[in-house]
Amino acid sequence: MEFLKKTKYEIFIGLNDMQSFKEELTCDEIMEFVVKFFEREKVGFSVSFLNGAYQYENREFVSERTLALNMIDADESFVRRVGGALKMLLNQENIIISKSELEVVYV
Repeated sequence: MEFLKKTKYEIFIGLNDMQSFKEELTCDEIMEFVVKFFEREKVGFSVSFLNGAYQYENREFVSERTLALNMIDADESFVRRVGGALKMLLNQENIIISKSELEVVYV
C-alpha cells in the first residue's frame, strides 16, 4: 500500500445567528443545503456537529453548536465558495477554513 499526498480542508462555522445569538435554522435544514451544494459540484465531504463557544467582536460570549465540514482534495475555490455561502446562510461574523497536507491510503 502506497500513501498518497492529499490536501485536507476543514470549515468550522457556528450555528447561532450573529444578531439573535440563537439557531435560526435546524440541523436538517443546514444539511439539506450542504448536501445540495456538494452534490451539484460532485465533491465528497464529511460533516459533524460539535459543541463549542465563540466570542463575538462586541465581546458577547456564547456557547453554540458548530458545523464541521471535512473535504479531501477539493478545489480551493470551491472550499471558499461553500464557506462564503454558509457564512451568509447562517449569518455569521466569521468562519474558520483550515488547510493541511496529509498522506492517505485507500484500503
